[in-house]
Amino acid sequence: MLNIAQLKVGTKFEYKDEPWIVLESNHLKLGRGGGIQQLKIKNLLNGKIVNQNIKGNEKFEEADIQTKNIQFLYTSNDESFFMDCADFEQFIIKTDLIENKLKFIKSEQNVSGVFYQDKLIEINLPDKVTMKVIGAETGLKGDRQSAGTKPVTIETGAIIQAPLFIKKDDLIVINTQNGTYSERKK
Repeated sequence: MLNIAQLKVGTKFEYKDEPWIVLESNHLKLGRGGGIQQLKIKNLLNGKIVNQNIKGNEKFEEADIQTKNIQFLYTSNDESFFMDCADFEQFIIKTDLIENKLKFIKSEQNVSGVFYQDKLIEINLPDKVTMKVIGAETGLKGDRQSAGTKPVTIETGAIIQAPLFIKKDDLIVINTQNGTYSERKK
């Protein structure tokens, strides 16, 4: 059982029969009353973020979260399909829950899957991935105060901003946390 003092950033816990993760945590002591923990928490099933005040006497179960090495197979309609690399079991997740991450996953790429009660609820990508540029306009030099950028299309179909010197067939490293160009792979 977790008390309010143990609800730190990154803690996964059960609240209202669903798994949540703490994004922000702040302890308050108001006069004669007991302590209150102000939390910003994210629902791991639907991605909803809420602010919640928890009283000092409340207790919570730790969420039963597992991670497995899984492989991305394909996306069809509004579902994405993954396979467990160990026993070849397949899992389905709603595409809208991982839409921003799918821009940086190639078919048959291995990722870390997050499971709650044997159900895939999220995927974790490496911090940086290498992608091939399949489309890039010619960069034009001009009067600029800072380095210029242009939109380029990577092999997954996503469009990101990259420096003017990037051209088609270049390999680039992309930061998956914010979707930005990091460097050109040599």
